[in-house]
Amino acid sequence: MPFDFLRLPVIAVVGLVLYGEPVGPLMLLGATLILGGNYLNIRAEARRPEAA
Repeated sequence: MPFDFLRLPVIAVVGLVLYGEPVGPLMLLGATLILGGNYLNIRAEARRPEAA
């Protein structure tokens, strides 16, 4: 479910392309935090040994 958080950046691009809405620095910061957190979570899951 971590890729569910891709909705924010995708909706921002849709808003930019279809409606001409500006992409502000706070939205970019939020998208970076969401994607970075998901990336770290996926890396941590890949490093964890499997439970038997």
